Amino acid sequence: MTRLWIVLLPALLLGLFWDSAGIHLAWGPLYQGTEGNAAQQIDISHNLGVAGLVCNAAFLQTLACQTYGSNGPLWSLANEFWYYLWFPALYGAWHLRRTPQVLLCVLAALVTMGLFHGLVEGFLFWLLGVLAQALDSQPAWLAGWLAGNPGSQPETAVSSPVGASNARRIRKTRSIHDGSTPR
Repeated sequence: MTRLWIVLLPALLLGLFWDSAGIHLAWGPLYQGTEGNAAQQIDISHNLGVAGLVCNAAFLQTLACQTYGSNGPLWSLANEFWYYLWFPALYGAWHLRRTPQVLLCVLAALVTMGLFHGLVEGFLFWLLGVLAQALDSQPAWLAGWLAGNPGSQPETAVSSPVGASNARRIRKTRSIHDGSTPR
C-alpha cells in the first residue's frame, strides 16, 4: 500500500493546489464543468472537499466517489490497489493451506469483488500479465514446445523458421535474465 500512497498522496495534494489556483485565478469553463472532455465535464470545485480527499486516499475513486479535482487518471490507482489485494488472497487459496486466516482473506476478496464488480473484468486482464510472467519462468521443455518442437530444448527447436526465430528470442531473453552471452 505504501508503494501506491507514495504516488497517490502527493498527486492529491498537488491536484488540490493546482485546481484551487486554477479556480481562484482563472475561473473558467473547464473548472465549471461546461468545457473539456466527456469524462471531465464536472464542476471541479465540488470535488475538492475533505470527503473526496479521504475517499480517494482510501482508493475508492470511481467506486464510491469521483476522482479528486480534475485528476481523472486517479481511477487507475484504485484498480491497482484492489488487484494487489485480490491476487494474494486468491493465490493463497490456491497454494497455501486452508487456514481460517487464508479463508477469511479469500472471503474478503470475493465480497469486495462482488461490491466492485466493475473492476473484475480489468482484474482478469491484469492476470494476463501474471500468466505471461509465469510462462516466461517455465522450464526449457515448455519453451521448446512453445517454439514449435515439443520435447526439445529451445536451442534445438529450429526445425522451422518460426521455431528458429522463437529459439533465438528465448535464448536472448534467457541471457538477459542470467547475464550470459546469447549463442
